[in-house]
Amino acid sequence: MIKNENMQVTVSDLLDELYSEIEQAEDNVQEAKSYAYDAKNSADEAHDYADYAEGRLDTMKETVNQLRDMSGEFSTKKAKTELTKLIDSLTKQQAKLG
Repeated sequence: MIKNENMQVTVSDLLDELYSEIEQAEDNVQEAKSYAYDAKNSADEAHDYADYAEGRLDTMKETVNQLRDMSGEFSTKKAKTELTKLIDSLTKQQAKLG
């Protein structure tokens, strides 16, 4: 508080000013707590979403591996089918020959 020639500062004035500053500081602390709470909630949501995304990624990797295994099975089945056809054909030709 600034005093001029005609005005004297009293202890009461200084206490009022100090109390006003304390109230402002309390408001600032509450606002900071609110921001911190909001930031924590946002961080928690981001963490939960990251966990969800990671789970989905694991599921996709597992699906890719299953598809790879299945494609190998199809190739094996196809090869067995073709070999069986070839053996049948050779058996028929051998029977004709002799």
